[in-house]
Amino acid sequence: DAFGISVCRACIASDEAYKLITKTAAKEEYLLQDADFARLGYITRKNPRKEGWNDMKLYLRAQLRDVSYARFGGEEGLLVRRRMFGAGERS
Repeated sequence: DAFGISVCRACIASDEAYKLITKTAAKEEYLLQDADFARLGYITRKNPRKEGWNDMKLYLRAQLRDVSYARFGGEEGLLVRRRMFGAGERS
């Protein structure tokens, strides 16, 4: 498995943490930078928007959340950073 974890089908179907998200969406939602993705597993899928575009990289939300929380000091730190990002102060 690309993500290095075992999860039952029921959990995958019901828990948002085990849903997949594109790299682009993850960067926006979790305020991550390219370097943050270096150690994370992913799967690729054809891009549904246009056949000639690069494949999408899909990441596990739980792992992205963990990286983001480590970077920003937990859920509260991420929320503070999102408010700052909304004001155009991302770094």
